[in-house]
Parts: sequence; C-alpha cells; structure tokens
Amino acid sequence: MVSGAVGELNRILSDSGFALRFTREDTADIEITFGSDEELRLWNPEIDADTEADGYSMWQIDQDDALHSAKIFVVRSLEPGRKWGTVLHELGHSVGIVGHTDRYGSSLFHTEFGWGSLSDGYSSDDRKVLRFLYQHLQPSAGKSEVRAAFEKFWILRSD
Repeated sequence: MVSGAVGELNRILSDSGFALRFTREDTADIEITFGSDEELRLWNPEIDADTEADGYSMWQIDQDDALHSAKIFVVRSLEPGRKWGTVLHELGHSVGIVGHTDRYGSSLFHTEFGWGSLSDGYSSDDRKVLRFLYQHLQPSAGKSEVRAAFEKFWILRSD
C-alpha cells in the first residue's frame, strides 16, 4: 500500500524533478507506522477518545519554516479503501499540503471527509496543488516564499 501511494505521488510529480522512493531503511525522511487505534492515541495524546481519527502526521520544520521530514501513523484495522485514502492523505501532508480546505469538497484534505470517497485517491484539485508546490517552489521555501508564489502563479476558482 505504501509503495503504491509513493508511486501515485511520483506520477503526479513526474515532471517536477521530485521523486519519493520506498525504503525499509532507518534513514527515511518520511516514516510510516501502522498500528492500533489505541497506539494512535498514545502516539498523539491530543487526539481524545471521542474523536474519530484514522491517521496522523507530524513533520519537522526548520527555523525558516521549511519542511524536511515527517512521521505518519495510520490505523491498521481500517477497511482497505479507507486505509488507502488515509495513507494518501497523511503522505500528502508530509510532502507539503500542511492544511485542510473547506473549499473543495472532493479533496482528500477537505475538513469534513466523505469517507467513501477516500479510496478514489487525490482529486484533480489535490493534484494541481501538489504540482504547483513542486513546480513553483524550492524545497527550502518558507511561508513568505509560498505566499508570494501563490499570489503570482495560482488562479483561484470561483466555485
């Protein structure tokens, strides 16, 4: 599943010069762990028992606000489509989509997920954002560079 998600991101970003590779080595910049719901709540104590959570990602950001590594946790017992969507969602966070949206309902990053649609993968809007990030920004870009690139290159939709 993880190698498939890595392949999906690599297809989206194929013309950007960026590529992820799947490894089982201890030196990975992005680590993905599968475990129980209880382990997720131990891994991130901010998720309370009443909150429905399928996964979580946290990333390391340097003093210039540049993202440089991430750790992802996904609940192992999820049904396959939901697990696939959760892996893609958390992996998307780890490569630069650090927030959620109320604007695009089909996005894997919508604030109120339509859980059934998670297995569909990244929406066309998600793909556009990912390509934008890797075509118009340098890996060390901070918040000010991201904002400037959005103002220069991103065209907002009216829907």
